Amino acid sequence: MHWLIAIIINLALLTVPATEPTKTAQAWDAKSITWQKTDADGSKWAVLEGRTDVPGEAFTYAAFVPAGFHDFHSHGSDARVAVV
Repeated sequence: MHWLIAIIINLALLTVPATEPTKTAQAWDAKSITWQKTDADGSKWAVLEGRTDVPGEAFTYAAFVPAGFHDFHSHGSDARVAVV
């Protein structure tokens, strides 16, 4: 009898759809980005979504860089980068 109840509960739980937050597609261009940092050489930086200070959380980062700019660095977590 207990196994029948267990099967019924498992079947009921399997039929409940898992709900995930709905994500809306986002798009940016150079005019719509709010640049958070501008360097003396003309480079601009902005975090478009996510948080860079939370370990393991993905984020999208935009960079506007002048010709000839070089910056070698690494991130502690995965990053999506948009270069404008």
